[in-house]
Amino acid sequence: MVGNVIEPKTLPQSDSQQWQRLSCGAGSKGERYYDWARVPVNCDKSDGFQRWLLFRRCLEHPDDPRFISYYQVFANSNTTLEAMAQIAGQRWRIEECFKFAKDQLGLGNMKFAPGMVGIDISLSSSRLKHF
Repeated sequence: MVGNVIEPKTLPQSDSQQWQRLSCGAGSKGERYYDWARVPVNCDKSDGFQRWLLFRRCLEHPDDPRFISYYQVFANSNTTLEAMAQIAGQRWRIEECFKFAKDQLGLGNMKFAPGMVGIDISLSSSRLKHF
């Protein structure tokens, strides 16, 4: 991996048994299916954890690497590919929470300076006031 570009030799082969068709959760039009694969990455002192590159391949363009997304995963070494796909599919919920915080709680207009004390307290209290 170089920057945000995956080297082709890192990707599982398109006809490989490593790819599994899994749902990453329900969307507005039903289950969201993609092909998923993972490749273990060297991890020092893992103590029961493992690092992987998790790949998500678009069903409409399975042979085009431009339509493969990837995630870096560090999880319990017995975490299944299905569990990783489910968790990766929850990313939009986090993005929705950030959008809500910016829009409804006024956090989009806040400016933070490096080393500023009290950021965690102010963000926590603004969340608590809303809920």
